[in-house]
Amino acid sequence: MLEGADAQLLDSEGNRVAWPAQLGGDKGYRADWIDEYVLALGIKPVIPSKDNERSEHEPLVDAHRARMATEEAKKLYKRRKQTVELGFADVKQHRALRRFPRRGLQRARTHLGLAVLIHNLSEFLKVLTAMTPETSLTSAV
Repeated sequence: MLEGADAQLLDSEGNRVAWPAQLGGDKGYRADWIDEYVLALGIKPVIPSKDNERSEHEPLVDAHRARMATEEAKKLYKRRKQTVELGFADVKQHRALRRFPRRGLQRARTHLGLAVLIHNLSEFLKVLTAMTPETSLTSAV
């Protein structure tokens, strides 16, 4: 169907255009045979999955849902706001990290890494200042 199509890819002035690296489409074009065909041509398909399609990770998702439905998991999840969410709130509110001041993924990672480092150091400092001489790090040695 698309054999020889690369020779026919021309711009408005008749010049050859490069073979596409990706091919986009809407959910109506989502089918395994289309993916396989386009991949065989060396093109990456960028087509969202249909709502009724099951993911390859569906068994893992089902197992996670079953585990989270247990009473033990529900009790543990309630503790999340006391542990995990406090760290996010601290970084957001006290470190002013509601948005990144620089563009680019690498700069955002660096900025977030520094914010997390500051948070961890402040938590470590809290632990150190709360220690008594009997519970200090040097008395354990």
